[in-house]
Amino acid sequence: MNLKRFKVAFAAILMVGTVFTACSGEDGVVGPVGATGNANVNTFTYSRTAADFDGAQIKTDTIDAPAITRAILDDGDISSFISFSASSDVWYPTPYREIQFLSATTVTTENIIVSYDIGKIYLSQFTDNLGNQPIRDFTLKLVTIPSAAKIDGVNEGDYEELKAVYGLTD
Repeated sequence: MNLKRFKVAFAAILMVGTVFTACSGEDGVVGPVGATGNANVNTFTYSRTAADFDGAQIKTDTIDAPAITRAILDDGDISSFISFSASSDVWYPTPYREIQFLSATTVTTENIIVSYDIGKIYLSQFTDNLGNQPIRDFTLKLVTIPSAAKIDGVNEGDYEELKAVYGLTD
């Protein structure tokens, strides 16, 4: 046998041996269990300041929200929450009402109402006495849940519950 044939035969045997021994078929170490969640449930946050609102007695604002689709409006769920502090993890459900003591004899209630249409969020902020009260800065959190992802029995008005059940992250 000449040297050239020997080299070719040796290379072929080496390649075949490598192919059959490189894959042992054994499983690797099982990785950690990932967080539960649903890739179709989404959260969006929007910061709002007094400059974002128009109007005298009833302040209004409109936010573009492409996540609000016809399917979400018709068959899914939308929940919204507000927080008044950037460092706070307390999220209040909307509509939001808070009694305000303006003086020792003057009390009013601040109201923040959120409504939706395809691609839009509408905000209204006013006091019960329709006085020209200053607008507080706040963060709005929107949670969209398509119909296929809805889980019965979940309280959509409790952000902590939504977060736990759907695996949401802030």
